[in-house]
Amino acid sequence: MFKNIKQKLIKKFQKLTKKQRIILLVFLLMLSTTIAASASIAHQHFQKNKQIQENAAIEMKISSQLNSSASHIEDDDRKELNILLIGYGGAGHQGGMLADLIQIAHFDFENKTLAFISIPRDLELSLANAGYRKINNVFSSHMSGTEPILNAGRVTKELLSSLSNLNIKYFIAVDFVGFQRLIGQELGSIEVEVKENFQ
Repeated sequence: MFKNIKQKLIKKFQKLTKKQRIILLVFLLMLSTTIAASASIAHQHFQKNKQIQENAAIEMKISSQLNSSASHIEDDDRKELNILLIGYGGAGHQGGMLADLIQIAHFDFENKTLAFISIPRDLELSLANAGYRKINNVFSSHMSGTEPILNAGRVTKELLSSLSNLNIKYFIAVDFVGFQRLIGQELGSIEVEVKENFQ
């Protein structure tokens, strides 16, 4: 079974364009980190038996300010590029609007390297007129206006730009539903049979 899955994945990957391969790499890394973080968080909540806030009833979607056309990327971005990656549970998950995954993807095109800088979700920051806030709460608390995800991502991006001293111009925010749509619609889906649930 695993051999057949491997062959299918190889064929799928070979058919992808360069743009699709980059997207797949970034989001697979996001997913793996999000799953690990979510499992740890769920265990902590189970042990401490804390009451978790109710889910916010808002429509979720993939939100990206990254222009996929290379002709629109500024000259400075052709040397190096910083993208903020935000992963969150979304509707139907406990604390779904809190950012479980916060990473900065640093592309160094001159040296052909890619580095990921992980930001602890429980990192507390002193904010003007708001006191101390955890970084994952900054994302959820700024979901407002006609485009809540874009607004929350913009505020988080600007805050982390100042904190890291990196010029972060773009961000990608995705929930679990958005990730499923990305794999299913953009990459043509990948079928994997899981016979047993995690215990």
